[in-house]
Amino acid sequence: MTDYKQSLLDRAELNKEQEIKTCLTADDIKEVLNPLIEIIKKTSFTSDYKASTNEAFGLLISKFFEWDGLAILKATIYALEDSNFHSEIETIEKLISKIEKV
Repeated sequence: MTDYKQSLLDRAELNKEQEIKTCLTADDIKEVLNPLIEIIKKTSFTSDYKASTNEAFGLLISKFFEWDGLAILKATIYALEDSNFHSEIETIEKLISKIEKV
């Protein structure tokens, strides 16, 4: 098990039934992802370009979902829901429906 994974498991305080007793905070998640974001910024762009965190995280998401735009859009819905952007969710759901009909 990697140190990162063990760290997350420790922070989530998993009991024997593997149920999470406490949520990971935004800071917990950033602590784990920020080093990866920095690696992506340094290795996925030309050396003269200063990539933003949003750009690097976008590449991370794209690679995580293996360049599946539909999966990325579906994950976006959950991120927007967590951020209370409900009207934007409706717009993306319509786009997903349109893509799935093709």
